[in-house]
Amino acid sequence: MTSSSSHGPDFYFQFVLVIIGIVGVATNAVIIYAMIATNQRKKQLLIEQNIFDLCSSLALIVVFTVKLCSIHLSGALGYWLCIILISENLLWMVVNGAQINLMSITIERYLKVVYHQGKWIKVSAAVLAWIGGIVHNMALVYWTSDMANGVCYWYAFWTGSTAALGHGILHSLFYFAHPGRHSSSGKSHC
Repeated sequence: MTSSSSHGPDFYFQFVLVIIGIVGVATNAVIIYAMIATNQRKKQLLIEQNIFDLCSSLALIVVFTVKLCSIHLSGALGYWLCIILISENLLWMVVNGAQINLMSITIERYLKVVYHQGKWIKVSAAVLAWIGGIVHNMALVYWTSDMANGVCYWYAFWTGSTAALGHGILHSLFYFAHPGRHSSSGKSHC
């Protein structure tokens, strides 16, 4: 056991992230309860977004609590701890799913107003958001991460620098530049 004076800035940053996760769980739980208690069930995708936010707060707690423990990784358990938790994969699966869900809300609103589409869009959007976040991140971390000598290396093993750069560009375009921020004419939506 080490004394608290020997902890570096990373330890305190990770500790603060755990605290932020705890606050996030509490606030999102209250919001979900309020939406359900006030009979807001018709706003399924908005409740789904709050569930994503609750899950991302839970993932923040789990991932950074494990990181604070400084576990020496070995064997199959160590590998899966590396791939799922230490690599922050669990957290990013939920965060990317939440981003997909936000895009789905935009599309659902458009289709509802313009084409009067029904409930199947809400259900398929929710399923797509969860599956999309999980599949994208699991594939990425599985192919680019590994552990050696008890240390987890994530996003470290690319087939080449072009693959890493290409992924970075596509990821940024899909998750940050694309989500309903610009119309085809280049003007922002309100």
